[in-house]
Amino acid sequence: MLSLSERIAAAAPGSILEIGLDEPPVVETLRIDKPLSLVGVEGAVLRGFARDALLRVLSPRVVIENVRFERIPRSDGTPSWGSGVVVEDAGHATLRCCAFTAAADAWVVEPQGTLLPGEAWTHAGLDVRGTGHAVVGDCRFEGCSTALSVSIYPADKVANLVARGVVIEGGLLGVKALANARVSLRDLSVGGGTDTAVKADNGAQLTGADWKVQGARVGIWMDDKASLKLENVGLDAETAGIVVRANASATIKGGRIARAYAAAEVHGMGELRLADVEIGGVKLGIWACDAASAVADTLRFTGDPPEWGAYADCAATVTSDAPLPGECSSAGVASVSGGTCAPWDRATWVATLRDRTNRFSPSVRAALSSAYQRRLHAAPGALTEPELSSLIDAIFQWGELGENGLREPLAVALRPVHRFAIPSDVAAMVVVGETAFVSHADGKLRAWSEAGELLWTVACKPARALVAANGVLVVIIPNHSSEILRAFDPETGALKGSACTGANVAAMALGSTIELSTYDSTGHPTDRCTYRERWTLPDTKAPTECMAQGAELLPPPAGFAQWDWVSPDMGGPGRVRAGRVFAPGCGEVPGLAVAQIAGFTVVALEEALRMFDAERKIIAVFREPGVGLLAMGRYLWLATTGRELSIREILHAT
Repeated sequence: MLSLSERIAAAAPGSILEIGLDEPPVVETLRIDKPLSLVGVEGAVLRGFARDALLRVLSPRVVIENVRFERIPRSDGTPSWGSGVVVEDAGHATLRCCAFTAAADAWVVEPQGTLLPGEAWTHAGLDVRGTGHAVVGDCRFEGCSTALSVSIYPADKVANLVARGVVIEGGLLGVKALANARVSLRDLSVGGGTDTAVKADNGAQLTGADWKVQGARVGIWMDDKASLKLENVGLDAETAGIVVRANASATIKGGRIARAYAAAEVHGMGELRLADVEIGGVKLGIWACDAASAVADTLRFTGDPPEWGAYADCAATVTSDAPLPGECSSAGVASVSGGTCAPWDRATWVATLRDRTNRFSPSVRAALSSAYQRRLHAAPGALTEPELSSLIDAIFQWGELGENGLREPLAVALRPVHRFAIPSDVAAMVVVGETAFVSHADGKLRAWSEAGELLWTVACKPARALVAANGVLVVIIPNHSSEILRAFDPETGALKGSACTGANVAAMALGSTIELSTYDSTGHPTDRCTYRERWTLPDTKAPTECMAQGAELLPPPAGFAQWDWVSPDMGGPGRVRAGRVFAPGCGEVPGLAVAQIAGFTVVALEEALRMFDAERKIIAVFREPGVGLLAMGRYLWLATTGRELSIREILHAT
């Protein structure tokens, strides 16, 4: 008798194969890459422990009916990792009256290093992934770590999963939708023992009706720009009926949310709308925070009133078309319709923001920062102008800092000294003491005083870099596959000499000699290798003499076979990627320009300046949009994209 794998391989497209009662264990994944139907006799079971999936569907028009998929432990005792059925690539499967049972070790986490190419990290009863599609009717899932998993890339215009009459008992997750998944669920029933009944993330879109959740810890969890439109729901959960966070949105019309501590939680720019929903047996009706919004139309509370009808903080809003029972409160500039605002407490507000620093991604925090500022400006009289300015600075730093956040008071501050317009954009800039030497895009090299006085102007093509030291100003000018170095007198702008290197200059330092980090970009095997060259200062030599001089190639540091972009003003080895700079002592960081200031390092981003201390910790972030170049002399000079030079003094906080 042929095995099922052999029968599938031999079957003509469109064939119907019968699954009997005595099918042998599935030890190697069954693959269906042609239109077929698998129909089980009464009690038919496909058992096995094949990696990743018992059955993989790779073809359209595949029908599976009346089959139980059951994962069993391996005979050697190792965990039986994998899904029941995987639908991917061109696969389109219709499953009717099927059942999925997990192995006893289904909850054991598989080490990521054991995954083979093409295998999924998440195992499920039914796993629809890649560009797969599935239609599911009257199927049951028991004890699966994830019952239904849908993770789609790229996005599709039609639903990747259409399901009706699904019953889920036990497990960690009932339904999980990720990435660009489009899911339609009707008549969904999730029983006790499940941690989260439905979870959507990463922009997934869910629609459905008639969901019934009984006893899960969380009924519905929407995250990271996911969306939900649902009609007629019954959520009986332990902790929360529905959670919406991180720019996700959800609309629920009709049904009941009961027993949970909170009927609804909305966080981090999330949006929730409840219409004609009944709430009973909860401690908290709606909790909104972090610039989230919740709108309740015709919300009905039954049984004992909740302790809190609604609570909002951190610029969140809760809007109800009727008074809410229990206490209603809001903090700061958050609001609850029908509730009363607590007295404003700026210190508590800032402390709350810092506590939440690590809860959201940097992009969400940046959006929250903007939302806070808009809400603050829209609340006239809430704060005095100094308080408002101070709070917005704190909110900005919280939103911009990154993963670690700002835990301590500011160590430094920037005081405006002077700002003045300039005739052309800045290509490169260096500051010595009180004078800024600026290469402009109009082909002029200019010297500016701190008061904005033009000291001298000479013709010079736009430079890629400037270095000044020991009475010499050296300009690097791109010239096809080589670089031209010109030396000027910083007092008068007089040309002192020129030189040319055949390689591209990655960085330059100026002492008693000119030291260059150069790299070869001609495409031969030494491509992207970097060398250190030393040039004597072009003092009285003619340009032709300097060009004929040649470079002295310095030996690399001990233990290194060659130079690899190492330079005193780059802070260490490594190649700089687009949108990143080398900060001295900090290594490669996001930014457009960098300057070092007596142990501190300042990095310019598109909207801010970040300051690092000697231990590579961010100690301050300042709102300075449009800064393209930085340079440090007596003060910090900023060149903006608006043809302006701005000067700031760095003050140490007391």
